[in-house]
Amino acid sequence: MQDEMLRLKHITVIANKETGEIARERRKEVGVSLNKFAKRIGISPAYLSQLERGLKPWSGEMAGRFLKVLNKIRKEKDGCRKSDS
Repeated sequence: MQDEMLRLKHITVIANKETGEIARERRKEVGVSLNKFAKRIGISPAYLSQLERGLKPWSGEMAGRFLKVLNKIRKEKDGCRKSDS
């Protein structure tokens, strides 16, 4: 039983780290700093950094807020590119 718990904890740590790495990559792809992105989703830069490094677990709510802001930024950037054409 204890081995199973350790294995599940290890899987959770790996999943948090991978989710955080993907989130950081996506944030950087849209060209927004950690500080600005954290402000837009309503959390501290330190907390976002911990999420991206896999030190804190992603809740469904936090993932949803992250994706909502990410999509909004992408739309804003697409609108700017279209108006530049």
